[in-house]
Amino acid sequence: MANSIVSFTPEPELFELLEDLIIVHNLEGRIRYINRYVQKLLGYSPYDVLNKSILNFLPNRYKEKYLHYLQSIKREKYLTGVVVVLTEKGQERLLEYRNAVYFRDGKPEGVVGICRDYTQRERMEKALTEAMGRFESIIKHTPMVAVQGFDANGCIYHWNPVSEKLYGMSIKEVLEKPFHKLFLKGKEERKFLNDLKWVFDRGLPVENREFAINTANGEKRWVYSSMFPVFEGGRCLEAIRMEMDITERKKVEERLEYLSTHDPLTGIYNRAYFEEEMRRLENPRFRPVSIIVCDVDDLKLINDTFGHGKGDSLLKAVAETIKSPFRSSDVIARIGGDEFVILLPLTSMDVAKEACRRINESIEEYNRKNPELPLSVSLGVSTNTDPDIPLVETFKEADSDMYNNKINACSKSAVVYSLLNNVHEKLSIPPGYRNNMQSMAVTLAKEAGLRREDIAAVAVLSLVHDIGKVAIPDNIIYKKGALLPQERKVMEKHPLIGQHIALSSSEIEVVANYILSHHEWWNGGGYPNGLKAHEIPLPCRIVAIVEAYNAMTSERPYRKALSHEEAISEIKRCSGTQFDPQLVEYFLKLFA
Repeated sequence: MANSIVSFTPEPELFELLEDLIIVHNLEGRIRYINRYVQKLLGYSPYDVLNKSILNFLPNRYKEKYLHYLQSIKREKYLTGVVVVLTEKGQERLLEYRNAVYFRDGKPEGVVGICRDYTQRERMEKALTEAMGRFESIIKHTPMVAVQGFDANGCIYHWNPVSEKLYGMSIKEVLEKPFHKLFLKGKEERKFLNDLKWVFDRGLPVENREFAINTANGEKRWVYSSMFPVFEGGRCLEAIRMEMDITERKKVEERLEYLSTHDPLTGIYNRAYFEEEMRRLENPRFRPVSIIVCDVDDLKLINDTFGHGKGDSLLKAVAETIKSPFRSSDVIARIGGDEFVILLPLTSMDVAKEACRRINESIEEYNRKNPELPLSVSLGVSTNTDPDIPLVETFKEADSDMYNNKINACSKSAVVYSLLNNVHEKLSIPPGYRNNMQSMAVTLAKEAGLRREDIAAVAVLSLVHDIGKVAIPDNIIYKKGALLPQERKVMEKHPLIGQHIALSSSEIEVVANYILSHHEWWNGGGYPNGLKAHEIPLPCRIVAIVEAYNAMTSERPYRKALSHEEAISEIKRCSGTQFDPQLVEYFLKLFA
């Protein structure tokens, strides 16, 4: 199955090591990236050629051919060939290229190519054929090219220093021994023997080809080789094989191939591969086809709270967790930021639902081992048994099923509750504190005559008002003495952090702005915005009093708890400065 490179980002730390020309150009032939080898090969610095058209560096006789090439890249995914380019001094160099078109949103966006100087090898082969009198000297002193000579049985008779270095064996160790037995295996050995037979039987060179070799120390490397005959008296006396080590180039090609089908973060398949498989599975012989859609809950909340590094780690964990129950023939792909999909050929709805159950079990097992930040994934499933219905419709049904399951889930966000538990652990808040806080806040809201929806907001706010403290460093949270000015600035960021967290979660976003203002003071001396009196939302004024009372009467690592009487006295003292005096009267009536 042919695959397309979906997107491409140059990797300078890899490309700059290669003795090959790496070039990226757009669909009009304008150069967007080129590695430093261009200076060694053609005499230009990368800055001489960047953003210029390749046409500027071609002889006139090749320009029309290149325009045809630009048309081809709009139809083809991979292109190979030979092109003549001009050096900085106006000399011509023959380059062999292998180019791949990369795509974005299904449309070709540009081309990434690997070019190798073909000029030197062409001249060398011609010189060897025409001037055999210098044969031994050329074999011995040819740089960067491994040269070997074989008899009709593949036994070695010439072995230059580059061959010694590449294969890890000296001429004395390999002389008159069969090359294919020492360094080749399986189909590579058969290819070599077929080439050898062709050269000796027909007296013709073989087509240049790539070979996988095994060196003396067991390392697998790749070479690009040619083999041609040496004649004496009208008959083939010896076969000469010339090789160039292309291992690093193959690694780049394999990396490009991998990136064209895999998600670089999770290592599972990407959207391009998923779409290609969807087309392949349209064949009726794969029916029934089931599709499972998985969506990671609260990923934005995790990214906003802990940073994208934590979110990336969670996505990797999701990929590992959901793929564990499946067969190698099943396709598991990440097709969006927080969306995964599983294609199950020859799978009924009952079996697909069982697979969903196994996914949920895997997630539960992960959460038991990682309670500090649990996974929460919504699943949807659909099965296609009718070849006349496109699989894209089945995918839409699975996606709709996933969405319904997400919005109808009866349990609250595991991530939100994990963050709240984290805050309570940091603050050493005792069991029952949360419920007591909520009960007092709701009672005070009712006494103050709030509407039903505002009372509900107070109930939620009383639970999550300090959720932003999850991002405050422990050394500030646990400090026993007074905070330094810079430490206080950090602590006073927690309402803003809490607001961002709430806006990332559909369950608590209704109180996001209240979280921001729950530390404002009646006299304007609070933070973060210095609001005062009735500028402060009423739910914030209610929770401020209840929070202060509960905080004073609870023991913390850095102080002992106050008595009920001491806390009431402090509430009275702060009436009209920190607290709404009318609400203080209601509070005292209810709880004093």
